[in-house]
Amino acid sequence: MSLLSDAAAELYAGELETFTQRRAELAGQARAVGDKAGAKSIASLGKPTRAAWVVNRLVRADPSVPDQLAALGDQLRAGEAALDGAHIRELSQRRRQLVDKLVRQALAHSAQPSATAALKEEVTATFNAALADPAVAEQVAAAKLLRPAHWAGFSPGIGTDPGAAPIVGRPPSLVLLVSLALLSLWRPRGLSRGANSSATVNSSESGLGSRPSPQPGGR
Repeated sequence: MSLLSDAAAELYAGELETFTQRRAELAGQARAVGDKAGAKSIASLGKPTRAAWVVNRLVRADPSVPDQLAALGDQLRAGEAALDGAHIRELSQRRRQLVDKLVRQALAHSAQPSATAALKEEVTATFNAALADPAVAEQVAAAKLLRPAHWAGFSPGIGTDPGAAPIVGRPPSLVLLVSLALLSLWRPRGLSRGANSSATVNSSESGLGSRPSPQPGGR
C-alpha cells in the first residue's frame, strides 16, 4: 500500500476529533521521506462530517456491509421493475430491517449511544441512498465519505420518500402513471365557469378584427 492509501485508511477509521492533527502528522511524515506529491495528497484528504464518519467506520470494521447493501439494492430495483405488489412489500420490509440494523451497528461501533436524532437521520439516509443508487453504494464501500448521502430512488411502495423524483433515465413507475391518469380526470370546482368565460372572451376578441356591419342611415 502507498503512503496515501495507508494514511486514508488510518484517518477514516480513526477518531474524528484527532483527524486534522493526525492528517498533518501523516503529511509531514510523507514529506520527510521525500514524497512531496504524497504529502500534498494526504494534506488534501477531507475531514468527514460526523454522520459520514460513522458510516465509514462501520464499513471499515465490517467489510460485508457493502455486499449486503448491493445485494438488497439489486433486489429492490428488480422488484420495482416486476411490479409485484407482494414482493415489493416484502422487499420494503427487508430494506427497513437492514437499514435499522446497520444504523444501530454503526452508532454502536462509533461509540455514539446517545446520538442525536439528526445524526441518526443522516446515517439512515446514507444507507437508504446506497440501496437506491449503485453509485452511492460504491462511495459507501470505499469508506471515504465526506458527507451523508440523500437519495430517494424508489417509488412509494418500496422506497425512502413517496414525494421523491425518480432516478434520471428510468421509466416512470406504475404509481406515477396512475397518479398522472387520475390527475388528468380531476377538474376543480368552477373550472367549467372559467372555461365558458374564457370562451366568451376569446369569442369577443375574435371579432375585434372583423369589419363592422354598416348601420342604417350611416354615411
